Amino acid sequence: MSKTRQAIRPNFFKDFRDIGTLTTKVDSDDFKDEDGYLYNLSVTRGWQVLNDYIISLGKQLDDLHRTKMESGADFEAIGQNAVVVELAKEFLLKIITKVDDAKQAFEERQAREQARRGSGG
Repeated sequence: MSKTRQAIRPNFFKDFRDIGTLTTKVDSDDFKDEDGYLYNLSVTRGWQVLNDYIISLGKQLDDLHRTKMESGADFEAIGQNAVVVELAKEFLLKIITKVDDAKQAFEERQAREQARRGSGG
């Protein structure tokens, strides 16, 4: 019996991509605290080690994908693997982005508060 192969539907992985856009409502005071915690993390050597590790994981995913292609996997497997690898790398990079954004927001808030104190307001 022959196996029927189908192309991946264009929207097959859309549900997975939507996961990254889910947000939760956060009280502004909680958000400020979260920024502070993530800022404190971002200025440590531990964050640099974790950041480098996350980037390394992304490169390892690329290497695994390249190995799959070099080993002669069929186009369907390569295509599915490529999508999964890109989604995984996107999620890994969101960790870095979250900390970087929180650091920037915290520093900007600190600068505004310092300027307000300096202007007597």
